[in-house]
Amino acid sequence: MNVQANIDMDKLIPVASVSWGGNEYGGVNLKYLRGVILGSDKTDDENLLNAVWLTGFCHKIFESYGTDGDYVRKFSITNEQSRALMLLLITLCRKMNIGFDSDFRDFDEFYSYWCGHGAKGSYSDRRSILSDVFDPLLREFEDRQIDQDVHNDSLVLPVSPSRKLGWSDIDDEIGHMREDFKRARDTLDYSNIGNDAEGIVEKLSSTVFDIADSDGLIRDDERAGLSEGKTKNRLQFFVERKTDGDSKKLQELCKVVVELAQSMKHNRRTSTRKSAGIAADSVIMLANILRRLDG
Repeated sequence: MNVQANIDMDKLIPVASVSWGGNEYGGVNLKYLRGVILGSDKTDDENLLNAVWLTGFCHKIFESYGTDGDYVRKFSITNEQSRALMLLLITLCRKMNIGFDSDFRDFDEFYSYWCGHGAKGSYSDRRSILSDVFDPLLREFEDRQIDQDVHNDSLVLPVSPSRKLGWSDIDDEIGHMREDFKRARDTLDYSNIGNDAEGIVEKLSSTVFDIADSDGLIRDDERAGLSEGKTKNRLQFFVERKTDGDSKKLQELCKVVVELAQSMKHNRRTSTRKSAGIAADSVIMLANILRRLDG
């Protein structure tokens, strides 16, 4: 997983003293690390990033201890600190409702474990032991990341039991936009979501104009201001005629959604997945509001 937790390594392993031989370190600053890892304000995404980082760090120090020892010696990481780090990882996993434990929780227990499991003379076997402990945990985190990506990558769904508007051409266009959004990977792809969104609002304006016309809501003197291409006017007119009472907020919403779609379409340099998703979600939301008004 390509992730970056918000860990300041200079604070995590601070310099204890400076000599002619270089910096000397005093081990892991556990107070700092606990504050970063176990803060009550952490989101699920932050917990996941921290858990991946902490798993990798624990794996690294135990592998160092079980092989050349360079990393552990350089930073003066003690047996007590190794235990505190493993307990912190177990605690974080339980906070995330992940069942994780190990047959060893510190350097001394790891030494006893590898001696009792045929790895006394083999760095390779010790690495295999560590892989058996930490790799399944990383796979669990990867699965969670996939689940979160699927959730975050899904465009908004209406609250109505039916997932379709009943306006077939617009339903088809929304389905096409959903597929484009799933496949989008770069700024041009995200900008193209603006094309999809603008196409949908144009179809919406045509649909609601036809409905208003067939319902006898348009006076002859109003038709010039509702001609083809006057997307905002048509949408706002439909909202005004189909609502009881003040419709100003919904009319303003129509204007904002159209402008979002147009802005996304023309942004070929700095568009992002987030901005494309917002534009697409807003169009889907507007389509469902208009359909509800016609119900």
